[in-house]
Amino acid sequence: MSSAELAAQQVKDMDEDELIALVLLEKHLKRFDIFPFETLLELSGFTEKYLRKITSSLVEKKLIFTVKTPYEGISLLISGLDLLALHSLSAGDVIDSFGREIGVGKEADIFDGLTSEGSRVSLKFYRIGRISFRDVARKRAYVPPESRVPWMLRSIEAAKKEFIALRRLFARDIAVPKPIARDRHVVVMEYLDGEIVAYAKEVLNPEIVLEETLGIIKDVYKEGLVNADLSAFNIFVTANGRVILIDWPQAMRSGSKRGKEKLLMDIKNVCDYFKRRFGIATDYTEKYNKMIGN
Repeated sequence: MSSAELAAQQVKDMDEDELIALVLLEKHLKRFDIFPFETLLELSGFTEKYLRKITSSLVEKKLIFTVKTPYEGISLLISGLDLLALHSLSAGDVIDSFGREIGVGKEADIFDGLTSEGSRVSLKFYRIGRISFRDVARKRAYVPPESRVPWMLRSIEAAKKEFIALRRLFARDIAVPKPIARDRHVVVMEYLDGEIVAYAKEVLNPEIVLEETLGIIKDVYKEGLVNADLSAFNIFVTANGRVILIDWPQAMRSGSKRGKEKLLMDIKNVCDYFKRRFGIATDYTEKYNKMIGN
């Protein structure tokens, strides 16, 4: 069971004081990898006996872990962060029910869900650094600060950046997923029915897909942004044949120092893929020059 599924099972049964403890741990992620028990005791205002009862419950629910050395402390697990995000999204009437896993990537897990109005949505849980963390966690009982907490913070930042980019682009009628909400490291967006080009066994009318993809890149550039990490894994074709570009956490301003360099690389990556897989020859430098007005 994934950490998000674990969190979803427990989100409606959480005690208010358990949530207070989790929020305090999250609030001080930048300050502590292992949160001193004495500091949590002071900040929470709970009695020692009661706080130990709460932390024992949270350990049992696999939302935190505790250590005795080098000092007695507590650390938030990604499942705890998942629960806080789901609790906020549920309390804010954004999400009413949590569904199945529909995608797993290097940096994110995707689940489907329903809004309070019954609309189907996708929930993207960022997992920046997951591979590095698992490797360290497999080798050591104590995970050092540089291997875990900063990755949680980077996941939160990645979700924030993607949501801002999606909101900006969608407002200009550019073909990206409709953003609905963000909480911590989770982005809620419209549910897309279709396939990612890189995973699709068959792509109908690849020439049109390429043309539309390059058109979206141009629209994004005119809006002042560059995806900066575009590949066939970012090209989504819906069931009715519409092309949408997904994954925008690394988007940068087109006028930034490396903006044009990244634009050229995005165009090259896409053109090279379509040539390699479908035999469609495209002069990517010509496409680039036309986009920037040369």
